Amino acid sequence: MNIQVNGHLDIQAVDNIIQTFNKSSSKSKLTLDLRFVTGISIECISWLVIVLLSLKKEKVKISIIAPSDDNAVLYKLKMWRFFDVLKEEDIYNSIKKQIYVHPFVNKHWIISLKLLKSNKDVRSIINGVLDDLDFCFKNLNYTKNDIGHLSTVVSEACMNVLDHAGDDAIGVFAAELIRMEPKRLVISLADDGCGLRTSLSRSNANATDWDDETVIRQALTKGVSGVVDGDRGLGLPAVVTKLSQYRGALYIRSGQGSMRHRMTHEGTLEEVFSSEEVPVPGTLISVSLPPATN
Repeated sequence: MNIQVNGHLDIQAVDNIIQTFNKSSSKSKLTLDLRFVTGISIECISWLVIVLLSLKKEKVKISIIAPSDDNAVLYKLKMWRFFDVLKEEDIYNSIKKQIYVHPFVNKHWIISLKLLKSNKDVRSIINGVLDDLDFCFKNLNYTKNDIGHLSTVVSEACMNVLDHAGDDAIGVFAAELIRMEPKRLVISLADDGCGLRTSLSRSNANATDWDDETVIRQALTKGVSGVVDGDRGLGLPAVVTKLSQYRGALYIRSGQGSMRHRMTHEGTLEEVFSSEEVPVPGTLISVSLPPATN
């Protein structure tokens, strides 16, 4: 089946891809045509990779028609190492040609995609992208002490995938420093695991009866998830606490809903829940950090 994506590739567009594919009569092959994509967000790239990897688990043959060399989307996909992560041989156009553009000349500083399957992968991510994260944090005027706290946010968010997604799940980590206004660092994590409801039901029998908004709110509440580890922090609640201190924002999507959680510059907490038809299990988490405030 051939699916062409036009315009901006966002999370809803990725949902449409899987919904269209699921309705097709032939589910052995998907050709994804990205030639006419004009933009792509970091939240979308991690979700797209998870959707495609989930299809590959089901033995679906994935082919990509890549954007042309003069399309900025191709540059971002290459910097994210999108095609390397998918390990896809059937890629059309001139994607295998190398382009040499230093990321500093762009308005985005991109940290390549990383797969998450074990604690070792988390350590590898933290160690492997430490210099990049350090650059991003400093670019946002954070102090050395701040950087230590914010590195914990990254670690806890990664470990959350391993704690709750399930043994056979795959997680994807991506990060991007957006140097245009509003300037910010965005870290995105997606997994194809069981989702928050199933995960929380392991330690809370009532979780199966909660609505989607309650599930997400409970996942962000200290002591609800049941993870106990003396060497660990407190998972998503710890992430929320740190983000609130730095006026950051959290987007979390699981089940049939999503929530945006942010602390305003005035110190007011904003939480907005939206019902959505999410076509695949799993969870998407996005963390956004603004420049440091004096």
